[in-house]
Amino acid sequence: MATAAITAVTETGSSVKKITFAFTSSDTGTASASTTSAYSGKLIWCVIDPGATTPTAAWDLTVTDVDSIDLLAGGGADCSETATEYIAEASLGAIDGGVITFNVTNAGDQKTGTVYLWIR
Repeated sequence: MATAAITAVTETGSSVKKITFAFTSSDTGTASASTTSAYSGKLIWCVIDPGATTPTAAWDLTVTDVDSIDLLAGGGADCSETATEYIAEASLGAIDGGVITFNVTNAGDQKTGTVYLWIR
C-alpha cells in the first residue's frame, strides 16, 4: 500500500514556505500526493532524501502544477537510491496560485523517501 503525506510549514516572519513530502511507495513503485493549499512563488531549493528503505536506483520524482508542468524541470529524474540530492534555484520553476503534486515512479515496492521544497 502506498502512503504519502505532505506537511506545509510557513516560518513566522518569513516569506519562505517549506513543503515536506514523505512517501512509502506501493507495490507498483509509485506514490503521489497533492498539497491542500494553493501556492504562488519561485521554487528556491529542493532536497531529495532517500529513506531508510531506499528506493530502487534511478527512481523518478516530478513535482507538478495544475497544468502537469514539472516544476523541477526534469531535475528529479533518475534519483540516487542512497545519496541525498539537491536542486538549486536556477534549475527550478515557479508556481502561480495552484496546488502542487508530488509524483514518485520506479521506486520499488514499499520504498521510502522524503522531499523538501522551499518556495518564496
